[in-house]
Amino acid sequence: MIYPSVLPCPASLTFVPRERRLLPTVDPLVNNARQVQLDDVSQVRATFVLTEDKAQVWSDWYETDLQEGGAWFTASWPLPQGRGPANWRMVGGPSWALLNGAGQWQVSVQFEVQQRADLPSAEGSFLLLEDSGYLLLESGDRIRLEA
Repeated sequence: MIYPSVLPCPASLTFVPRERRLLPTVDPLVNNARQVQLDDVSQVRATFVLTEDKAQVWSDWYETDLQEGGAWFTASWPLPQGRGPANWRMVGGPSWALLNGAGQWQVSVQFEVQQRADLPSAEGSFLLLEDSGYLLLESGDRIRLEA
């Protein structure tokens, strides 16, 4: 899923480093084996400033497309490493504040972000049909998988 182009980028992003643990190798008898590091994941606090219309679009996107914030999506927002696609997921629900009664909303959200955008970027859901060699798309279309 891709962040809707009709919505603005966050007005501010605050990156919080996350502890990265090292996992030992599976075989304790192997002395020279390297340790495996977990995926590069950061915690990000984002603030959006939205008009009333955009706030309604954002709320609908959050509730339906993101399934109340639980789904991953791809966005090309600024990162410390530069702007580029990354995978984002909400951690907890958004908090809403009306700005000066001027019809603008400030939405604050905590995200988890993976620096590599390697999740499927196609919109919609799909289901792998067991032992059939087909993907069933949300639209009802079938795609044959080549072996």
